[in-house]
Amino acid sequence: DNALHYYRSVLAQDPQDAEAREGIDRIGAVLEARLESALTERRVEQAARAIELLRSIRPDDTVLAASAAQLAEQRVSAALARGDADEAGELLRAAVTAGVAPEQLARLRDQLARLDASRRAAQLTRLVRARIRDGQLLSPPADSAKHFLGQLLGLPDGERLGAEVRAELARAL
Repeated sequence: DNALHYYRSVLAQDPQDAEAREGIDRIGAVLEARLESALTERRVEQAARAIELLRSIRPDDTVLAASAAQLAEQRVSAALARGDADEAGELLRAAVTAGVAPEQLARLRDQLARLDASRRAAQLTRLVRARIRDGQLLSPPADSAKHFLGQLLGLPDGERLGAEVRAELARAL
């Protein structure tokens, strides 16, 4: 129950109806403005809906590809900001096919790698502390505080991230 539906119904009956074509063009212009606004304000769901509707009106519009790429980038960035590495990884794979520029993809991949490293560091920190609390400082060799601290220190920026638990292990030893 909307204007687009009615204009399409008219065109289904009379494909040459100029008023219906003009009405669809006006709706397209409004949707373009909504899309631009949604992308500028990072309202990804509204932007996605506008792209979907515009594609239904103009399936061969090449300008929509740039907007779709921008939307894909915004979705990945939003997932990264929420700390959802799994979703960000999935969205990043989709962003490749959406046409996101290689330099943007590289930046997003770097952010995802940092998020993954941060999550891994937090997990290893918890394991080191748990093993210290349980008295498993050096053994068993593959499940001790020393073992997990070594993994933590091996991460990018691991020396900085592991400094505190390194001191905790040293005190416990």
